[in-house]
Amino acid sequence: MLVAEMISDQERVELLQLINQFLISKQEQSPAQPTIQDKLEQAQKSKIGKLAKNYYASDIEAKSQVTDDDKVMARRAYLSAKNGD
Repeated sequence: MLVAEMISDQERVELLQLINQFLISKQEQSPAQPTIQDKLEQAQKSKIGKLAKNYYASDIEAKSQVTDDDKVMARRAYLSAKNGD
């Protein structure tokens, strides 16, 4: 015996309405699919973020390098402290 033969037309209509309501609620709950424009914007933001991190890291690295000016100032401070004692 088929399921269609076991339920009445009214029950079939109610079942289809429930299925439709479920599918509609699922569509409303699911996040919207990102468009190509959204993906491009996200890729650009990601790329800019990575570049900024690289510049920040290279800036920190550059600041941690001892320059000739640093050596001169350290030598002057040393001589000043030595002559002051």
